[in-house]
Amino acid sequence: MRRTAGSFPTGSARAPVRSSGPSRTCPPGCASCAARFPAHAPDGRLARDGARLLGRPSEFYRLDAGRSLEPLPKSLTLQVASPGTLTGVLFTLSLAFGDDVFSERESLGWIAEPLRVEPGERVSLSLDARWRETNALGLALHELQPQS
Repeated sequence: MRRTAGSFPTGSARAPVRSSGPSRTCPPGCASCAARFPAHAPDGRLARDGARLLGRPSEFYRLDAGRSLEPLPKSLTLQVASPGTLTGVLFTLSLAFGDDVFSERESLGWIAEPLRVEPGERVSLSLDARWRETNALGLALHELQPQS
């Protein structure tokens, strides 16, 4: 699974960051969910109107079905390449056999408290119970770019 730092429109970023979070039992086409999350294109990519990626994609988790199951890490770290307000993380789930990728699907994890970032900074986000319940990624560590 790859992740990319992103700045998504704040109007949509604020709505899903609630204590109750999106319902996992919402029916397909739920109007409430559709208003909060970008739509998927047929190729699995999310609509990115008004969004801007703030870093390059990088792999942070690989599940190999032929080996033992490794749990998700407790956090993920983003390297910031462009200035902006970090409001979400774009996750790309790739299904592959060997080097052949035959399916990809993007999803979005919202930042609980949007954060202003600059090139060269690193941001670590918690992959904890709160994230699993609400889809809100909490700040674990923000390494600022040293002043010269």
